[in-house]
Amino acid sequence: MSKESSVYPAVDPSQLNSNHAFQGKCVIVTGASRGIGEDAAFTFARAGASVVLVARTKSQLDAVEGRILEHVPNAQVLKAAVDVIDPAKVEVAVTRVVERFGGVDVLVAAAGTARSITKSHGRIIAITSISSQLRVPFASDYCVSKHALTRFMEFVPIEHPKVLAFPVHPGAILTELSKASGYPAELFNDTVGLASAYILHLAAGNADWLNGRYSSACWDITELERDWKEKALEKGALVNKLYLPQ
Repeated sequence: MSKESSVYPAVDPSQLNSNHAFQGKCVIVTGASRGIGEDAAFTFARAGASVVLVARTKSQLDAVEGRILEHVPNAQVLKAAVDVIDPAKVEVAVTRVVERFGGVDVLVAAAGTARSITKSHGRIIAITSISSQLRVPFASDYCVSKHALTRFMEFVPIEHPKVLAFPVHPGAILTELSKASGYPAELFNDTVGLASAYILHLAAGNADWLNGRYSSACWDITELERDWKEKALEKGALVNKLYLPQ
């Protein structure tokens, strides 16, 4: 399967943007103060969505809101400066969102938990990592936490059939976290725009067969569907399981 590193035609958001495909939809983006979360918020705003920015630092959210409104002047933006590991504050924030926008259609979980949307209908795109499938020495905390998130996304459609859940590896992107990892910068050569475009592609309902299944923004989605979709559905692939050789 071909590996993509930047936006390619099958996931190009231009059509969704020009059609304002997410007009009337509410999208919550956690970890929205920088990196993948910030770019995803921009991407959904351009497509017409009402965007809720969630992160811990209000000043950073103010800056992101300003940048969004600079490029999308009519965007509907709500900020929630909360720590997503605090359930009580998350509940208050979600209540504000529902009061203003009537509900939540998409949750992009670039940080923290995705539990809040399971009380309604909608879609969750959780930013996991290929590390969730690897054993990287001295990175057990990161690998295990991403594995837990990926597994949680497998359970969501089982326990909440009206919610679609997509654990997504965004690619090797040079973010603040990757800069602090100690790995050479040249290893991180995928664009954040590809991750956001793929997230938008999933949120638009263009690959619902991946519900509950791990996927990568770097996989060519056309080739994935052509060559692997039928096999994945038949064999129950792209989910975590123990394997014994036949």
